Amino acid sequence: MSVSRFAALAEIPERTYWRRLARHRAGDPVKGLWPSPKVDQVEAVAAKYAADWPAWGHRKIAAMMRVDGHQVSTSTVERALRRRGLLLPSGFRADRRSWSRLRKRVFRDPPRERNRVWQMDFSEFETARGGIWRICAVIDYATKYCLAATVTPTSRGADALTCLLRAVDEAERVLDLDDLRADRGEMDVVDAEDFVIGQVPAPIAVVTDNGPCFRAAPSPRRSPATTRCFVTSAPESGAHRPMAWSNGSSAP
Repeated sequence: MSVSRFAALAEIPERTYWRRLARHRAGDPVKGLWPSPKVDQVEAVAAKYAADWPAWGHRKIAAMMRVDGHQVSTSTVERALRRRGLLLPSGFRADRRSWSRLRKRVFRDPPRERNRVWQMDFSEFETARGGIWRICAVIDYATKYCLAATVTPTSRGADALTCLLRAVDEAERVLDLDDLRADRGEMDVVDAEDFVIGQVPAPIAVVTDNGPCFRAAPSPRRSPATTRCFVTSAPESGAHRPMAWSNGSSAP
């Protein structure tokens, strides 16, 4: 095999091949891994931080380690994580931005005003003793304002409804409204032949995942085909007004 063909297969320049061959014939020792005592010292600690915060890159992990009292540089943490194969892909943040664009494409016309679409979901927080708390949050899609967040030991439909009603209270408090429907206006009600038969307060679309707590959310009106319903109660009871509840990502 010719030198040029071997260098191409090894993906090295020919001059590198000749230089290494000359050093080998001269008896020079082969270069090995350089000692890195600092990386050896922080490798295990950096790996633990990366395991606790898997969505963070090496820069944030290094910053957190410095806050906790570890004398490390960003490059040292990067090399330590590279040894363990824990570095995030180079395009990770770009992927996150592309996911955000995909979420916006779900809407034919993305909402740009408050109280048009609310996002709601449960997350879990595990305590040091193995207990689990369920955190439910409601966030306005346009303003990114967290309207409510509740902490409960369960994630049932009643827990989701409680958090949703607290979000209504917060929205009315922030806007200084007695009735949140005043911020939404009215919408036409049509019959099977598309004739307008009346008007009702325009609902707020609450976008959730397809979890059982949302599928089983208590409501007197529910369509199994679209899993879309209204959380309603009698106005004279002093309870909250109608709001749209939808499993999936559809705009009002």
